[in-house]
Amino acid sequence: MRRVLCILAVLCIGTALASSPLASAAKPVTLRFTTGSFVVTCTSTGQLCTPDEPLTFKLPRSGSLTKLVYTTAKAHCSAIRVFVRLKGTTVAKLPRLDAGDATGEVKTDVKLRKGANTLGFRAKGFVGGCNVGRVGSWGGTVKITVKLE
Repeated sequence: MRRVLCILAVLCIGTALASSPLASAAKPVTLRFTTGSFVVTCTSTGQLCTPDEPLTFKLPRSGSLTKLVYTTAKAHCSAIRVFVRLKGTTVAKLPRLDAGDATGEVKTDVKLRKGANTLGFRAKGFVGGCNVGRVGSWGGTVKITVKLE
């Protein structure tokens, strides 16, 4: 009888520990995605360049976009600012980067759903360098960090 009580006590304690919030809390997982090197030839006129450069990625569960890093193409000849878009809405913007080889970073807390997500990156130009009133093209590399919930 004593042995049976000891076994029951161990099972009860084990069950309580396994169902505690500490035991069920998943380790935070961080994922990184990149566009790779790209060039967008603008089909628009003026300083806002379209189309967007897309980045599509899949998440095993919902998460948050926590960081974006944009590095210009080495041949950039005018200043730009990059807007980050999700479902057609701007959710973040990187700082203005001057012509030449430059890198900008922004921290965010944009919620993303489980499954396929697509971010769009759109550049706005500024007069100067080779920009005399219109952005003809832009490019570089975008890297993002996503923290899963």
